[in-house]
Amino acid sequence: MPGLSRASTSCLMEENVDGRD
Repeated sequence: MPGLSRASTSCLMEENVDGRD
């Protein structure tokens, strides 16, 4: 399921950036 994988990565990436920034 590419859609689910993409959404998961997007959320993870966004959270990572938010925490880093």
